[in-house]
Amino acid sequence: MRRLVSAVKQDLRLQFRHGFYHVYTIISVLYIVVLRFSPQYVRELLLPVLIFSDPGMLGFYFIAALVLYEKEARSLQAVSVTPLRPSEYLLAKAISLSTLAVLASVVVAGFGWGLTPRLLLLVPVVGVCGTLVVFAGYSFVVRHNTFSMFLLQSIPVLVVLGVPILDILGLVQSPLFYLFPSHPALLAIRGIFLQGGIFVIIINTAILSIWAYIFYRIALKAHTKYILGRG
Repeated sequence: MRRLVSAVKQDLRLQFRHGFYHVYTIISVLYIVVLRFSPQYVRELLLPVLIFSDPGMLGFYFIAALVLYEKEARSLQAVSVTPLRPSEYLLAKAISLSTLAVLASVVVAGFGWGLTPRLLLLVPVVGVCGTLVVFAGYSFVVRHNTFSMFLLQSIPVLVVLGVPILDILGLVQSPLFYLFPSHPALLAIRGIFLQGGIFVIIINTAILSIWAYIFYRIALKAHTKYILGRG
């Protein structure tokens, strides 16, 4: 536990040093302005999408930036000879980036929608969603050595994560959306703000947690193969 806490603190310092907090602040302010000046029915459509994009799009690229920086500095390879376990390394990344996503989401929702006790429900939903995205991003970026190559080949992954947005916006409706890992996150977030039943939020968060664990296992396997050179 002490190693994990130390790794989380180190990641938070690294993220601050490289301007992650500044990026989140700028984007959060932009989201708030858009929501405040949008009609109510537009806000109801946009809010779940914007909240999801915080841990979704930003988390995916932030984990890529962190990993590629560590690769360039050769600190990622050095992790393999430290007492820090691969599982602790991955969890530290997930906790630090998810914490940032949760804070940004609560601020955006609070100022862009309004203060309500239901905002507290964002903490587990966005936290798990951010964790899923970090693990998905890590399992993909760890195979690459340059951001340009990662950026080019990450498009299909982002499409898979983003396709369920069509359902949330009411553009396309299909039961096939339930097969996408990001769909339960969008449903849970929408339920929070549109006064959905607590059961809907809980069940979708549970499904999201299962997806997060699946991607954790994939990320751990990728770490073992591409960083440790085993498997």
